[in-house]
Amino acid sequence: MNMEKYDQVIRDGYEFNFEKYMRDGWGLFKKGAGSLIGFCIIVVVMLLILNFMPFVSLISGFLQAALIAGIFIFLRQLMHKRDNFNQFFEGFNNFGQIAIFVLIRYLFIIPFAALLVTFIFPFHLFVDLMSGNIDSQYFAEEIAASLEGNIGLVIGTYVVMLMGFIYIYMSYTFTLPLIVDAKLEFWKAMEVSRKIVGRKFFMFLLLFIVLGIILGLGTAITCGLGFFIVMPYIYCVMFAAYDDILKPQSEDLSNQISEFGVQEKDINTESEDDGR
Repeated sequence: MNMEKYDQVIRDGYEFNFEKYMRDGWGLFKKGAGSLIGFCIIVVVMLLILNFMPFVSLISGFLQAALIAGIFIFLRQLMHKRDNFNQFFEGFNNFGQIAIFVLIRYLFIIPFAALLVTFIFPFHLFVDLMSGNIDSQYFAEEIAASLEGNIGLVIGTYVVMLMGFIYIYMSYTFTLPLIVDAKLEFWKAMEVSRKIVGRKFFMFLLLFIVLGIILGLGTAITCGLGFFIVMPYIYCVMFAAYDDILKPQSEDLSNQISEFGVQEKDINTESEDDGR
């Protein structure tokens, strides 16, 4: 995939069409609603089972990312009416690239978690607990007292953590579709996603807030059942935005048309030579 096109979008900017993404996402969802809802149910059940399995639960985040990537593969084929349910699991064909991306994203989050622990965790008492000088009840009471005595610091730290999480997860919104749909390597996909989202960060933030409100209301009003409708719809909106902003298929299509013309000309030339 030619990076020049993505560099041009990053350099020149793009129009963020909020209404179009919501509308096109809904159109995509309606086309494959049955498959999308069914797959969402399968994923939720699978992740719930994995979380009760020792050690396997540690890699559930990697599996979840591969399954989400499969949704983007399905949606691309759905656009061309070539969809089938097996495509939801084709994200595992790029599992190595996806796993490295998820691992790096985890590593980016660690400093924010360490920030909270550094400010409120009583390390000196932890040493005493490990050496047997104090019991676990006293240790827990001291942690509670530390939290109460530094409530402003704790709230401020949580705010910083939340902002960090939001920035990281939003910046890499397009990484998975760029890996499985545009066929970029994980680092190039991460950088393209970060720079693209960064151009219209607050518009993306607004989009995610609206989608989050829809998810919360839809889930609460339907006693949880709405989750299996709204969640796949959210991925449809994300894919619609990705497809509109980056247009990853347009270059491939133009290349195919160009090659088709060349091939046709070559065939005609060969036929003329044979006739001679």
